[in-house]
Amino acid sequence: MRLPEFLFACLGNPWIWLVAVLGLTALLSWLIALSRLPLTWAYPLTSLSFVVVLAGGVLLFGESPTWPKVIATGCIILGVGILGLSKVG
Repeated sequence: MRLPEFLFACLGNPWIWLVAVLGLTALLSWLIALSRLPLTWAYPLTSLSFVVVLAGGVLLFGESPTWPKVIATGCIILGVGILGLSKVG
């Protein structure tokens, strides 16, 4: 398959469109967060993506979480929670 054919095939794939929409949603959410919160408070929230990936792997793909992953994810949640206790602005 040549490159133009491959690109047209990708444009017809609904999964590609879903990824594009979700990526745009993530970008807009990030820009809104940056416009309303200080960077030092908003940036640590990006570490919650590790929590979402672990949960998605378990719930959607049946992966088994290991204790090191669960403990590390708990540390991330605890760290973001501690940052949440501090004043914003």
